[in-house]
Amino acid sequence: MGQIRMTAHCARLRIRRQIEQAAAAGQSTPGFLVNRILAPYLMEAMRCVDEGIPPETVDEAALAFGMPMGPIELADTAGSTSPRRRKMLSRARSREEARRVDRGR
Repeated sequence: MGQIRMTAHCARLRIRRQIEQAAAAGQSTPGFLVNRILAPYLMEAMRCVDEGIPPETVDEAALAFGMPMGPIELADTAGSTSPRRRKMLSRARSREEARRVDRGR
């Protein structure tokens, strides 16, 4: 790693510690972070809608937080047409349903 890249990396880690944000160190792989958080992000948005929060409110909250697009709009735009994505979301829904049963919901 070059000196400038190493200095920038160290600065990012210092800032994360200052704001008490955990840093996830790992090899750089295109799409890793997005793939790791996308399903939980979308599932939480869907839970909010299931609990009665209007989809527009969920998207507005994400936009106010600084996201470029709300999760409902993102799901509508990206869709869940790929078999892999459908399988992943199906598994996530099954786990959530199992948790609801365990909690008596």
